[in-house]
Amino acid sequence: MHFVFRVVLLGAVLLGGIAKADVGGTLLLITGSATPHDRELATTTIEMVARNTGFSFVTQDFTAKEAAAITKCVTVAQAWSCIAPVIRDKRLQQVVVVSLVTNTGPNRDPMVGITEQIIVAQLDAAIGGRRFCMHCTDSDLVKDISDLTRALLQEVTVRSRRTVVAIHSTPRGARITFDGDTIGDTIGDTDRSISTFPGPHTVVLELEGYQRESRTIDAVLDKVTDYKPTNGET
Repeated sequence: MHFVFRVVLLGAVLLGGIAKADVGGTLLLITGSATPHDRELATTTIEMVARNTGFSFVTQDFTAKEAAAITKCVTVAQAWSCIAPVIRDKRLQQVVVVSLVTNTGPNRDPMVGITEQIIVAQLDAAIGGRRFCMHCTDSDLVKDISDLTRALLQEVTVRSRRTVVAIHSTPRGARITFDGDTIGDTIGDTDRSISTFPGPHTVVLELEGYQRESRTIDAVLDKVTDYKPTNGET
């Protein structure tokens, strides 16, 4: 026998049970002692990764004092509340703050330290990470910044519930595996909403007496996609 298997991708922001489609723009601020070339390379890389993930950028100029105030806010618990008076732009919903610092490693090898923080309005928090690029070529810097930015944007999307995969099947009670991880109890109701990030994901349903069902789905940021069953119950 086969599952009747349905996957619904809910892409709108879910906030207090209300779908909000207008998610605003993203502002990028880069600081630190790295060369102008490295800073420009970082800017281009972050904007490319973000746009491929579905984030849009807006341009806004700041004074040195305002930039320092924004940078300081990444250490505050309520980071968005801290920077809101500085950015003065209600279109903004994310601010990416990157520090690129030229330094030396443990063996005095040349190194670029990359610290990236994303301050999110909906979460009123900063999500951050760090990489160290040793003997840093342009390609090395692009890779490290791309990997870090992609990981942070995925975390932002998951925590903001901007892309939710809703899984239903008939009969109910199947075991759900999402990207290799079991969701909930081993045997559940097979009615699950999973917050995830845009891109391909693998969903597997298993229930004794029924054929194992595996499906690759493409989650799209802020889009609604209904995957209808391909198999009928026998």
